[in-house]
Amino acid sequence: MKGWGCLALLLGALLGTAWARRSQDLHCGACRALVDELEWEIAQVDPKKTIQMGSFRINPDGSQSVV
Repeated sequence: MKGWGCLALLLGALLGTAWARRSQDLHCGACRALVDELEWEIAQVDPKKTIQMGSFRINPDGSQSVV
């Protein structure tokens, strides 16, 4: 009877690690797919497009610098 308990415990530990590894692979695959989608969307943007940048700082003369 004692042997069956050890066997069940060992089997449970092995199945638990196998499930954790499969779950980790699934999450890693999902993250990779998300990053691939983001990189593809970024690559679709025209590199000649610009955005207006600046800060909320005001120069001593009262103007703001815009880049």
